[in-house]
Amino acid sequence: MEGAIALSGKTKKDIAIKAGIHPTTLHRILAGKRDMSVKTMFAIADATNTSPTRLIDRTLCRECLTK
Repeated sequence: MEGAIALSGKTKKDIAIKAGIHPTTLHRILAGKRDMSVKTMFAIADATNTSPTRLIDRTLCRECLTK
C-alpha cells in the first residue's frame, strides 16, 4: 500500500482525507496495528487512483517502491 501512496504523488494525510478516514487511522493501517474494512480498502484505492488488488499485493507494492 505504501507504494501506491508514493506513486499517487499525494501525502498520506491527503489520501486519508479523500478516503474519508482520519490520518491516524491510515497510519495505524500502514503500521499493521489496525485492520481495514473492505469499504476502507476501496476508498484508499480510489484515493490513490489504483485498484484494491494493487493495494494489497505485496509483490506489486515492492515493484511500485523501486520505480
